[in-house]
Amino acid sequence: MYKRFNWSAWLFFHIGILIMATGIVMMIRANLGASPWDVFHVGVSRQIPISFGVAMQLTGLMLVLISSIWTRTFPMIGTILNMIFVGLYSDFVSFFIPEMEGIFKSILFFVLGMILFALGTAIYIRTKRGSGPRDWLMLVMFEKLGLKIGWSRTMMEVAAVILGILLGGPFFWGTIIISLTIGHLIALHLYLLDRLMNKFQTKTNQYKRTAA
Repeated sequence: MYKRFNWSAWLFFHIGILIMATGIVMMIRANLGASPWDVFHVGVSRQIPISFGVAMQLTGLMLVLISSIWTRTFPMIGTILNMIFVGLYSDFVSFFIPEMEGIFKSILFFVLGMILFALGTAIYIRTKRGSGPRDWLMLVMFEKLGLKIGWSRTMMEVAAVILGILLGGPFFWGTIIISLTIGHLIALHLYLLDRLMNKFQTKTNQYKRTAA
């Protein structure tokens, strides 16, 4: 039998990625530094005539190809869609998000961008549609090289930020703050999201029992 298509999961998949992309662009437009990978993406877009979103897509494609060849497996559909839509949505929201001027506005914009990025990532993770290109490579490195996931992630991000700096990407103190705090922010949003989902499920079950 064919597995039933989960429309709600794919809807939230796109909602999560759109929120995530909005947070990414807000952090960049705050001009206080981008995440390690986005330092690289912006650096690439400054060196060759492509948009920031296309730079993300090409980087994701390269990482997917490396992981696929290394494991001799095809990526999950969610991994491919993540690669496509994070870049697509980032370019889309870039038309509506202005550059920030003034330190207080920039800090506020930066913090809000971090929160939205963490929220979008948490929503995306909970849909369980497949890891993103970077996370897949991190897991492959853990499996093939025996590196701890934390070290795999650190090695990838250090390499990305060094290349990004060499390419003229937006490295600043915000980059360090993102690196040190974003994992904790995502974990917090996952916890809050799980609590919200559990409460919703409890109320739904109570309603069903009452209706029965």
